[in-house]
Amino acid sequence: MNHGIFLCENCATGIHINHYPVQVSFIKKIKGSHFNYLQLRVLIDGGNKAALDFFEVYDLQNEPVQKRYNTVAAQFYRDKIRNMHETSLISFGSDQRKVPSLEEGRSALKSDKKLSEQVRPFS
Repeated sequence: MNHGIFLCENCATGIHINHYPVQVSFIKKIKGSHFNYLQLRVLIDGGNKAALDFFEVYDLQNEPVQKRYNTVAAQFYRDKIRNMHETSLISFGSDQRKVPSLEEGRSALKSDKKLSEQVRPFS
């Protein structure tokens, strides 16, 4: 649950599955899939509004997804979601990492590595 959001089927299959490694965008169908308790908590306590509100802080809400998810801010958000999942913490205030500034957050991840190499695998 990398971003803890719901996507329509077209976006999930057309953009995310075809363009992003599972470490960046892990897609799970609602119908016929099993969600464990922590995955459900991430969806409930994270969700689309929280993600949109977060990306609005960095003025990324209207950027193409290819740009939006390849930023320092998006990586920070994925790390927050991962922290919630791995440690059962629902509050974003528990992370000790520095929140990126507006400029840092909008910057692209370092391009000397592939995006899939920069993103820690999500178990």
